[in-house]
Amino acid sequence: MSEKYKQIIRSEVVEKAKLGDDGRWHTDERESKKLYSVPEEPAFVKLYLASVLKLKDLPKGYSGVLGVLLRYMPWADKRQAFAVNKALKEDIAEELGVTVRYVERAITQMIRNDLIFRLKPGYYQFNPYVFGKGEWKDISEIRLNLTFSAKVGMQMQSEVQKA
Repeated sequence: MSEKYKQIIRSEVVEKAKLGDDGRWHTDERESKKLYSVPEEPAFVKLYLASVLKLKDLPKGYSGVLGVLLRYMPWADKRQAFAVNKALKEDIAEELGVTVRYVERAITQMIRNDLIFRLKPGYYQFNPYVFGKGEWKDISEIRLNLTFSAKVGMQMQSEVQKA
C-alpha cells in the first residue's frame, strides 16, 4: 500500500548494544520500527452489468441505464426501493445520450426480466436476489446461483418472491 494512505501511529528506534572489553557499551545493531494505521476499506460493489444483462437476455446497451439506476439504489435496510419520475428519466437519457423512450423501454424490459420489480407506479425495487447494497446482515437473504456451462453458457437461477 502506498505510504500516502498510511498514518504512523508510533515510531521507535531500537538499538542493540554489547558491553565491550573496555567496559563501555557499543552499539551493535540499530533497527527502526513503525506502527501504521491503515484506513478501513469503504463499502463497494463490483458488478459486471453486461454479464447480468446477458443472463437475463437483455441487450447489453441497457447497461448504461442499469448502471445509473443502481446509483439510486438505497441500502438493503431500506428495501432497496427507489423512485423514478419523469425528471430522473430525462436526466438518465441526457447523461447517456439516448431518448427518454429508450430509458422507459429499458426499465420495462428489466421489470419483465425480474431485474427490478415495480412496487407501484414510479416506485421500484431491485431484485434482492441479483443486487445487494449494504451490510451482509441486511443482504444475507440474497440468493444468486450462477452456472457456467460450455454447452449452455451462463445461466442464472434465483428464487424470487414478489410482495
